Amino acid sequence: MPFLYVYICDLLEQLGELHSPDCPTLIGLDKKTNDRTVKWFQRHQHRLNEFSVDASAVIRFFTPQKQTDRDYGLDGERLEQLIARVLGLPRHLHAELQLWRQGAVYGDLGACVKRVMDKLTWVATQAVTNKVTVEEIDQALLKIASHNAKSSPEVRSLASKVKNYDTIDLLGNIYQRLAGKEAKWFTRLILKSYGQIKFPERLDMSSNMQLLPTCVRVDATIDISDAFPILRDGQALSLQRSQPSRNTSKAAEFCDHRTPGASPVSRTRSPPTSQTCLPMVIHGTGTCRLTTQQQCPLINCLFILSPCISAIPYITENLLTWHGSRVVTSLRALSHPSLPRHCPRTGKRYRKIALVETNRSKPTEEFIIQISRLNLMRSRGRTKDERKKEWVEVYDWRILEAIAKIDQGQEKGYNPWRRNWVGAV
Repeated sequence: MPFLYVYICDLLEQLGELHSPDCPTLIGLDKKTNDRTVKWFQRHQHRLNEFSVDASAVIRFFTPQKQTDRDYGLDGERLEQLIARVLGLPRHLHAELQLWRQGAVYGDLGACVKRVMDKLTWVATQAVTNKVTVEEIDQALLKIASHNAKSSPEVRSLASKVKNYDTIDLLGNIYQRLAGKEAKWFTRLILKSYGQIKFPERLDMSSNMQLLPTCVRVDATIDISDAFPILRDGQALSLQRSQPSRNTSKAAEFCDHRTPGASPVSRTRSPPTSQTCLPMVIHGTGTCRLTTQQQCPLINCLFILSPCISAIPYITENLLTWHGSRVVTSLRALSHPSLPRHCPRTGKRYRKIALVETNRSKPTEEFIIQISRLNLMRSRGRTKDERKKEWVEVYDWRILEAIAKIDQGQEKGYNPWRRNWVGAV
């Protein structure tokens, strides 16, 4: 299931207590912040690793001040008026909400929102609050940003795909389903300021690293620039990140992308393990680095990676990068109609290929079953009955190694496609 926003607020509330001016001491503040953040990621490891969770959005919610590509067109005064309207505040509570402009909470609209909502009799119950997800909030904010002239060109390009857009309705639907604590952090998220809280970009990994989710890795950084938009889940919108520069620190940091590598093709058949992850879609260059004699056989291929290999740098950073292949690591993206269907370099229709690890039969079987449940159909035909089913070929990931060696001029005494063939679904 998608990731609940209340989980984000739990950690922010803990960090807010540490960084509060009322905190008796600042001794060991960085260590306490680090420890609580690590424990939070460990506690939610399995939730963050779910296919339905947009882990990149979760990470972005901790650093809203870095979302420079999005502008919501809302300052404190405008947001105050909007909140008063969607919550239907009476005059005396609206006056209390306006105290953010002065007094002890000067500049902190979020704190005043919590105080006011705690006095409302109809405020959302915990059961209702627990249904608000990170993905839902992220998409609502992205729709708002897409209609703002100060947002990046990539974000503004989504405006034509957003129908029935209304800022009041989008934010009102969320505010009316939040409790006071969650509404406080949601307000600060919109204003891109968590006050004194400084969310750690690097973690001291003195604890057990294998308990961390795949969106936290060693030798990685958060990069929030150079985004490109894609559509997801009907009218849902999402932004994914381009490739960052490599950082050489040995602390754990957060990532929502991969860095391409450049090393010789490995002769080993067993891939190494790593705590890394891929974004939903990586736009390959379409140009193979290994051959100049002819087109790479993989140029028309669109790959979907099994979860058990999507976190292996040798595959994601080396093999796929060398071939310039387009990669999908989310089944939701694979099934969405906005996914490109033809290779821009050849004009031919993409071959959808699932890469698996045949030495791990159970995860492979589960992954193939998940693909079959997508019921992929070709776009031709006006009705569902007129459209044909679309097949996804399944190969062992070592097909990438074999093709790489052929591209480098090494002759093979066998057909690599036949040897690494698993089936079709």
